[in-house]
Amino acid sequence: RRRSVTMAEEEAPALDPLAAVEEKYREKLQALMAERDAIGATLGEVSSQFSSQMDALKGSGGSNQEQIDKGLKYSELQAQARVARDVHLGRLAQADVAIERLLIQKT
Repeated sequence: RRRSVTMAEEEAPALDPLAAVEEKYREKLQALMAERDAIGATLGEVSSQFSSQMDALKGSGGSNQEQIDKGLKYSELQAQARVARDVHLGRLAQADVAIERLLIQKT
C-alpha cells in the first residue's frame, strides 16, 4: 500500500544552499578567529610586561653610572618590546589574511 504525501511534505522548503556553505566554513572560521584572539591577548601581555618593567626602572637620582645603566636597560627593554610587538603584529596580519581568504572562498 502506498503512503499518501501530505500537502506540507510536498511543499517542504528546499535546503538553503548558503546555509550549507556557512556550515562548511563555520568551524574553520571559528578556529581562525580564536587564533587571532589569542595573538591579540599575547600583544596585550607584551604591552603589560613592558610597562611593568619600565615602572621598575623609574626613580630619579643615583650616580651618573646608575643613570647610564638605567638608560641602557631602558633601551634594551624598549628594543625587546618592539621586536616582540612586531613578531606578534606579523602573526596577527597572517591570521587576518587567512580569515580574509576563508571568507573569500566562502562567497
